[in-house]
Amino acid sequence: MLFSIALIAFSSLFVLYVWRYYENVKRYPNGPRPYPFIGNLLSLDIHRIHDEIPKLSKAYGSVFTLWLPRPYVVLTDHRSIKEAFVTKGDDFAGRPGMFPESGENWKEQRRLSLHILRDFGMGKNLMEQQVTELFKELRASKLTLIGQVFPAIYRLPFVGYMAKDRIHNLLSGTRRLIIEDCDRALKSYSPDQEPECLAQAYFQKMQSNPNLNHDNLLNVCSDFFLAGMETTTTTLRWSTLLLASNLEAQRRTEYVLQVNDAVHERRANIIQQNVTHRTVKETSVGGFKIPPDTFILGDIHHVLGYSPVYKDAHEFRPERFLMDDGITVNKEAVEQLCPFSIGKRQCAGEALARVELFVGVVTLLQHYRFDFRNMHKEIAKISKVYGSVFTIWLPKPYVVITDYKCIKEAFATKGDDFSGRPTVFPINILQSTENGGVLNSQGENWREQRRASLHILRDFGMGRNLMEEQVKSKLPFIGQVFPFVYRLPIVGYLAKDRFEHMISGTKRAIKDDVARALKSYSPDREPECFVQAYYQRMQSNPTLNFENLLDVCMDFFVAGMESTTTMLRWSTLLLATYPEVQEKMRKEILSVIGPEASPRTAYRQRMPYTNATINELQRFANIVPMNVVHRTVQDTSVGHFKIPADTLVLGEIHQVLAHSPVYKDAHEFRPERFLMEDGITANKDAVEQFCPFSIGKRQCAGEALARVELFVGLITLLQHYKIEPVKAHPVDLEPIPGIVLFPKLQPLRLVPLTH
Repeated sequence: MLFSIALIAFSSLFVLYVWRYYENVKRYPNGPRPYPFIGNLLSLDIHRIHDEIPKLSKAYGSVFTLWLPRPYVVLTDHRSIKEAFVTKGDDFAGRPGMFPESGENWKEQRRLSLHILRDFGMGKNLMEQQVTELFKELRASKLTLIGQVFPAIYRLPFVGYMAKDRIHNLLSGTRRLIIEDCDRALKSYSPDQEPECLAQAYFQKMQSNPNLNHDNLLNVCSDFFLAGMETTTTTLRWSTLLLASNLEAQRRTEYVLQVNDAVHERRANIIQQNVTHRTVKETSVGGFKIPPDTFILGDIHHVLGYSPVYKDAHEFRPERFLMDDGITVNKEAVEQLCPFSIGKRQCAGEALARVELFVGVVTLLQHYRFDFRNMHKEIAKISKVYGSVFTIWLPKPYVVITDYKCIKEAFATKGDDFSGRPTVFPINILQSTENGGVLNSQGENWREQRRASLHILRDFGMGRNLMEEQVKSKLPFIGQVFPFVYRLPIVGYLAKDRFEHMISGTKRAIKDDVARALKSYSPDREPECFVQAYYQRMQSNPTLNFENLLDVCMDFFVAGMESTTTMLRWSTLLLATYPEVQEKMRKEILSVIGPEASPRTAYRQRMPYTNATINELQRFANIVPMNVVHRTVQDTSVGHFKIPADTLVLGEIHQVLAHSPVYKDAHEFRPERFLMEDGITANKDAVEQFCPFSIGKRQCAGEALARVELFVGLITLLQHYKIEPVKAHPVDLEPIPGIVLFPKLQPLRLVPLTH
């Protein structure tokens, strides 16, 4: 009986709560339907809320409510944000409970801080001088490189003495540092001299204003440090990336045609969600009534990313802030440019940030050009100044190794120390499971996957010459050489389809191909491809599983497919450019193999010039401008340089192949460099430093496959065809910059040979 009464009472209270909940919902602007206790939390991806808001805005307009689980009124257009934060600024000037700076104390602290910043930093151009001096120091320092500008930004004088140290710890550590810096600044303060920083200027005002005290000084310093530090550094990082990706905009900015509009261009849009406001009384926006104590999100991210004023907002176009004459400011575009928010809660440090961005970007462009597409060329220049082991900051430190001796020490001699991989995006984008596959996995799983893959490839593909048969079977019509290469059997069934889709499509295609291969597998028969061989080993090895099988296949597909096809394209272009090399290679092929016999890797020992030519084709094309990143798993060293644990390391095999003293006149195409004077014996020094597949424990697992494909493919081609340039279309050997250095698309003639 008591249970029944309790149940009825609970049900009644629950129904009453739900009724009152939805009555309260009616007080707010419309939005997605919330549910008691959880609001909209289950229907939203909170981690990507900036992507969710544009979809909701299309459905509910520019003013709507999200329940997270308490109500947040979201404003997504400039007009509504301006009405709320400017026209009715006092109504929306509150902050949620976690931000205590509201009311009269907030107004007093903000008013004073702005006065100090204006009078102290801006009026005497001190901030410009300090930023300029910092960049001069950077340029002059032998201890830093171009990319090291980003760590140095942590010392920009936001608050004079305060911001000298980087953010090493969490907020408690930051708070301690700020207290120490303020104390240091005040220790050197004298009432008889002009203040040298914000802390001293604030302390000076404290003597005549009872509303100012030491606790508020620390809070103001913390606010400027936390709000301004990461946003300014992040915007500078975005600036270099965008200018590097838009060389024309960079060039025009260098010539001071578009400095302001290049700095304005809102493409980076780094703030996903504006700081939350709170209504301090009942008010309205755009006709929507909003109760007091409501949280408000003025979504400036949406304004900068989707406002009709910024047509083609996904494009980087500084010209949008200028009229057609290229000089007059586009007032409408500038008015809606609100990266610092607007109204009474507008960022107090806006003037500082604008100076730092302007002076910083201009100073950088005065002395440097950013072109990450040709990073391998930049590294070659830097190596001449700083030697074969140096650090660049992008913005994290990368130790770059550019000579063979040091690369060998790191990746071969101390291979375990350097066997790690980065664990962040985009390195892990190809993995179906965490730490899966061969290419980007690490630790014991990497060792096991690599060991199993190499055994399979060696026992299954190489031992019975099956790879040669498969490559040969793809070459009955050599005139279709470029379409066929997409079907070279990198991993048996896997590589049947072209790389037509993005990553998700590729993963789906690989999963389908793996399933197709396994469907025809029988334990009573020998495996027919890599997939079946791996699956066979799964039955007796618990460290192998289906997820790792998918990741291994993805690794071989991505790492091997584009590199092999690109290398074959470069080979045909180079052989067309150097007909004497092509003819000498063909003469050896016909002498050893004949015009009709199938090429076998067993012939290689009797074909020194062909081997030397294939090596030179790979060395000269040098298609990988930046090696895959390694990561140190413990403190170690290279040469006399100490390298801490968890450091990202680039072993620049591109630089070895292009600039090693062993390869004299490296810009020339000379297969003879891999042979001694007798034209038969291999040049051991040249062969030892020949490392297009890297070296050491992370050396490319598919190297043997790629060598077979190049050897069999090129020999079959030259047995049957002469490769020539097309008249009026000279061969252009200038590569297209990218992750892989692609040759430009251009026609060639394949002339059938008669034997």
